[in-house]
Amino acid sequence: MPVRVFHISGTVMDSTTKKGVPDLRVEVWDRDDQQHTLLGSSVTAARGRFTVAVSAEVPPVVTGGVPAFLKVFQQTAPLSASGDTAIQDLFTQTAPLNLSVDAHLTERAPTDKIALSQVLDAIDFIRLTDFKGLFQEGKDRVSATTSVVGDSLKSAASKVKIGPIRLPKVRTSDVIRQDTATATQRLSAQGVTVTAVKDYKGDLSSLNLVTSVPVNVKSGDKIELYQQNGVVRGYRIVKDTPPPINAVTVGRIQNDITSLQSKLDAKSAEVDQLQIELSRKSEQVDQLNSQMTALRQAHDQLASRSADIAALQETMKAVKTRLQIP
Repeated sequence: MPVRVFHISGTVMDSTTKKGVPDLRVEVWDRDDQQHTLLGSSVTAARGRFTVAVSAEVPPVVTGGVPAFLKVFQQTAPLSASGDTAIQDLFTQTAPLNLSVDAHLTERAPTDKIALSQVLDAIDFIRLTDFKGLFQEGKDRVSATTSVVGDSLKSAASKVKIGPIRLPKVRTSDVIRQDTATATQRLSAQGVTVTAVKDYKGDLSSLNLVTSVPVNVKSGDKIELYQQNGVVRGYRIVKDTPPPINAVTVGRIQNDITSLQSKLDAKSAEVDQLQIELSRKSEQVDQLNSQMTALRQAHDQLASRSADIAALQETMKAVKTRLQIP
């Protein structure tokens, strides 16, 4: 089915302070049960505002609404949300949504005063560039990589040069420190296949996870999850390897090719023979056409002479009549 993108926006407020709560992850799911699928997620900005790009499969002809459900997380902990948590139809949902949560946040100390226009510009900058999402993604990757290196080498240290990155569709926080079922489901929603779930040992054998964690996971990838006490500690991208070459299979294929080539040569000879016969038939047809043309010409000449004879007979009748010849 075709994929349609919807944009859902709103605000998440603290149920006690009635103020917008930043740094919360808002996820949009297609239904509120165990078979649900993640359609999109975003992180709230300074005033609790969020905008989620929702990618949903929609049939060409929609007979009913396309519902969705919203969930709110503080880091990895789910929060009990109230308010506009259910969307009846993504096609008709245009008004901003208002959610309330108990985020357990403390008030921050006041900082230097700035103009209102500067605040609004900063909020727009964060919302449009998803800077906080990039920062959180980088933080999650560094945390996961550091954990694996620490368990594997203990006393070793490495310097990692991190360049600018773009926020991927599959975030590290969607996999690392999640239970295996949740991580598998979120990866499946983004088109990533989990081929196996293995135990995380935390020794030198886990060093290969260090090269996989910093790599972007994209749709179509296959990965292995490494879990410890039911929680994902790392993952490894699995590359497809061609099957080994079997000499017997190669020989059978070569024999099949040789047999097919012989049959093709025989068919080619039959085609050549048919082509020769077709040429002969074509010559016979040309001869018949020539004969038909000659017959038509003779017929036309005979018809012309018949007309001359009839005219001559009429003339003779006229002469006999004048001469009164019986």
